[in-house]
Amino acid sequence: TNTRISELKAAAEEHMVERGKMAEKVRRDVLRKYDIIRGKRGLALVTAAGGVCTGCHMQIPPQLYNILQRANSIELCPNCQRIVYYPQPVEEAEKS
Repeated sequence: TNTRISELKAAAEEHMVERGKMAEKVRRDVLRKYDIIRGKRGLALVTAAGGVCTGCHMQIPPQLYNILQRANSIELCPNCQRIVYYPQPVEEAEKS
């Protein structure tokens, strides 16, 4: 079991290093908001599927859902205050 614990600690350290590299690419205000939400709710980034926030399972206002589909800004769910995004279908993502 000590070997397994050592492996898990090493993997966790690798993930923290990778997170640090990725965090450098994110605007400070966005990262700060993400960390605050994550501290309070655990899950900070959720998708919007069919007009519903997958974090709180509440309906998203239609105008906000349209804004999310454009993917031009960072938006929060008006119900749970998590960062919400619209997942692009694979075909659209490959065109971008």
